[in-house]
Amino acid sequence: MGDRISFTRGAAIIHGQQFDFAKLLKTYEEVIDIFSKQFSGDEEVLVSTTHRQFSWNLPWFTNKDELKDIWSKIAMHYEVVDEALVHAIGPLTIKVFLFGKTWCVFDTQRNVLLTPAHEDIALLDVRPVICIYGKQKDVNKYGLVDAVTMMAVKDVIDHELAPFQFSFVRDGPYFNHGDHLHELFFGRLFFPHEVYGNGRGPIRVCCVDSDGNPVETMTITNSQKKNSVKS
Repeated sequence: MGDRISFTRGAAIIHGQQFDFAKLLKTYEEVIDIFSKQFSGDEEVLVSTTHRQFSWNLPWFTNKDELKDIWSKIAMHYEVVDEALVHAIGPLTIKVFLFGKTWCVFDTQRNVLLTPAHEDIALLDVRPVICIYGKQKDVNKYGLVDAVTMMAVKDVIDHELAPFQFSFVRDGPYFNHGDHLHELFFGRLFFPHEVYGNGRGPIRVCCVDSDGNPVETMTITNSQKKNSVKS
């Protein structure tokens, strides 16, 4: 990154993997359509943002256009930000992170950028990802997926979703307290850069300071006094 760090509207500008937003958006719609067809049955598929709920499977496409507009508005400010749309599809909750499931932290004491785990910023994983959970239990709390349903999910990934060339990671098994018979899982579908990428270059990564506050628009160098940076 050198000695110069720039920030704009709550984002740090770093050099990293760039993704083809139009391709991501098209793939997102197709994937949710496939999951809806396979797992919703006769149930309505509901999509939640922080403030609103939409119906995905209405016979008209107004809601889908609104959802794509939400993604497009985020893309005006960030290439990487931990923002998701939540899709309730039958026994599953599908959380889509089209701009990656991460952010960065500006260490105001050392004037360096770090990952959320406080590792070197070069280790930041900016890949878009789709997370597959069980039914939602509470705000931002989701159940896990039973073994039979996860086998069905894996079958869809291996067949209907095969053309999208996702990288699939299955996490588990986990067990409910006192129950060692019923395996539970969750899954993650990563968008590989070699399939969905658009080269490398400057990207705007949502950034907070060491206290969790959004960073201001500014440019600093490592020669500046450490106590001169404000958030």
